[in-house]
Amino acid sequence: MLSERLYASAANVLMRGCGIVARFGLAIYLTKVIGIRAVGEFGLIQGAIAMGPAFIGFGLNYYLNREIVDLPLRTSGIMVRDRLIVTIALVLFISAVFAAGFLTGFFMTMSAPLLIIAIFALECIASDIHLSLISLRRPLTANFLAFLRSALWVAPVATLGFFDQKYRTLNVVLEGWLLCDLLSFVLLIVLTRDLPYREIIDAR
Repeated sequence: MLSERLYASAANVLMRGCGIVARFGLAIYLTKVIGIRAVGEFGLIQGAIAMGPAFIGFGLNYYLNREIVDLPLRTSGIMVRDRLIVTIALVLFISAVFAAGFLTGFFMTMSAPLLIIAIFALECIASDIHLSLISLRRPLTANFLAFLRSALWVAPVATLGFFDQKYRTLNVVLEGWLLCDLLSFVLLIVLTRDLPYREIIDAR
């Protein structure tokens, strides 16, 4: 048991460290290869996405994740499901507002507004799931998926940009981010396949 905890702790520290290095490398890549405008746009995008979960969370995660720690998986899963319904409804509303703002020109012109909206939506949902996974005593799974979303795509995207000029765009960076967001949800199902999903979905 002790060795498993040490392994999990070391893996979590390693993933966090690699994530920091990847983000630092991404900043250098954007500055040196794509251009200073891309740095500014990416910073705005990243800031909006970072604030999103807190803005639409209403503090519900604090109470939910305290309650589900000692509950059976079926009960905690139903509570997490209901919490995610609230998040998804708010994400859809905010995404519609963003889309309308981009289409009408109310917001400043930015690269790939649809990519930005998709990443924003997925990151908000993933943030809630991340916190719930930790409360369900699955921190390694939570941190692995967070590492996948936040950092694992940086090296492949930067490598493509270094070797082929047509990939040196902010759109490609956002596409890499979105691809790993989608992949993280697929792996979430695989890594938590022991959860009673059918019972959780069917429960009122």
